[in-house]
Amino acid sequence: MFGFLKRLFGTKAERNIKRLKPYVKKINTLYATLAKLSHDELRAETDKLRAFLASKTDTITQEITALQTQVADTGELREKLKLNEKISQLEEKQARITERALHEMLPQAFAIVKETARRFKENTTITVKANDFDKKI
Repeated sequence: MFGFLKRLFGTKAERNIKRLKPYVKKINTLYATLAKLSHDELRAETDKLRAFLASKTDTITQEITALQTQVADTGELREKLKLNEKISQLEEKQARITERALHEMLPQAFAIVKETARRFKENTTITVKANDFDKKI
């Protein structure tokens, strides 16, 4: 009985592979384009992904910050509760938007990691221009 169902629907592993194949195809396509980039350009791709994610949630983050300021300034308990409820709703919305954005940038991020790993495997040292974060460290 179960053999029939497996043939009809496939195993869990087969269904997972079928679901992930489009991602793998996109990752490999993007990976091929990243080989042409210099080390600094490849590093800049990560910054682009960070900026993309920030741009998706920037307005909601600003709204949440403004509401938190109002909560701190308000003395009335009922008003604080209303504002905190709005903040909770915005945080849930922000989480959904972040999740969608992460799924959208997933192939690019994996391609960058794959190309970076290849470069570290083939080179004992990789030299890049120091950015502000590097200087702080």
